[in-house]
Amino acid sequence: MCLARYAEKLGIWTYDFVRHHWLGIINFHLLVFVIGVLEAPLLLHLDQDWMSKIFYGFYSFFCHQETSRSFFLFGNQVAICSRCLSFYSSVLFFGLWVSKKRIKPLHLKLALLLILPALVDVFLQILSIKESTNLIRVTTGLLLGMAVSLYLFPRAQKALDRLPSDENRPWEYQAEYVNM
Repeated sequence: MCLARYAEKLGIWTYDFVRHHWLGIINFHLLVFVIGVLEAPLLLHLDQDWMSKIFYGFYSFFCHQETSRSFFLFGNQVAICSRCLSFYSSVLFFGLWVSKKRIKPLHLKLALLLILPALVDVFLQILSIKESTNLIRVTTGLLLGMAVSLYLFPRAQKALDRLPSDENRPWEYQAEYVNM
């Protein structure tokens, strides 16, 4: 069998795998991400400073990591703030829920309504009108994650359901083009 045939089989397998397990792939990566958030303070607790710096450095791309807006584990700050931790955790939770149960996508108006508290809270803090609490940050992060998950994931599933079925791929293997 020629290399082109193997490449095509790999492409078909990848297409099928991603098409059927895309949300599982996202959920797995979110789980690893959230565990890593908790790993950073654990590593500090275990006197693995150099490794914890790698985790904190990585998560600094995703969050401001402000100490006053964060939770602590083993006396050490977790790698992202309370709102971000709540957001990523809720995206994971609702992603798992959507993967187990077919649900209708959230209407845009309802999604925007769920996002609104986070926007208001952030702008009130930016304008120094009111300092938020971790409880408010967790609540707004949860609502934000719920809105994103329940708006996007069911729509993505609908779009993937419209792709050609396993039997009707438009690029199906054509032997006469490969035997050169």
